[in-house]
Amino acid sequence: WAHRAAFVFKAWGFKDVHILEGGIQEWTGAKDKGNNTGSDTVLNLEFNHKIIKTLADVKTIVQDKSAQIVDARPAGGYQGGHIPGSLNVPMPSLMNGATMKPASECKAIFEAAGVDCSKPIVMTCGGGVMATVLQLAAAEQGCCEVSVFDGSWAEYSASIDDEIRLNKLISCKFIWGFGVL
Repeated sequence: WAHRAAFVFKAWGFKDVHILEGGIQEWTGAKDKGNNTGSDTVLNLEFNHKIIKTLADVKTIVQDKSAQIVDARPAGGYQGGHIPGSLNVPMPSLMNGATMKPASECKAIFEAAGVDCSKPIVMTCGGGVMATVLQLAAAEQGCCEVSVFDGSWAEYSASIDDEIRLNKLISCKFIWGFGVL
């Protein structure tokens, strides 16, 4: 969830947002090493629409192919149904436990899935959380115009009927890839 929280901060205009790899254990060890004095700050927030795509944006992208759509769900969820034309980079494939794999490994995983970092990318998943991990990994590699479809598969699949690519109509694993509906 740290990736999602960082994404929300970036969406609201915070520029200097970082994730401490390793979770709370690393933070507990690092918190005494820096200047942690707080200060009163007035925030003037401006929403960054460039990093969040809407359902309408994604439907346009499906038609005009102006960006790559990358689905972060595990293979089972992706195979059960996905946004037409989307590529699959399962979020867990980028992780070593609580930490992200080295950039060179992440880059190889993206390339093996057919992702071209020189073209705009829209990350998606089941509900907008796992996609933010991919968004961070791609942005750290210098990929251009990386955004997240916040509604992801949950919103897309609810909005259409015949467009959905379902491999198995009876046992459709489409919400996060964790169960059979």
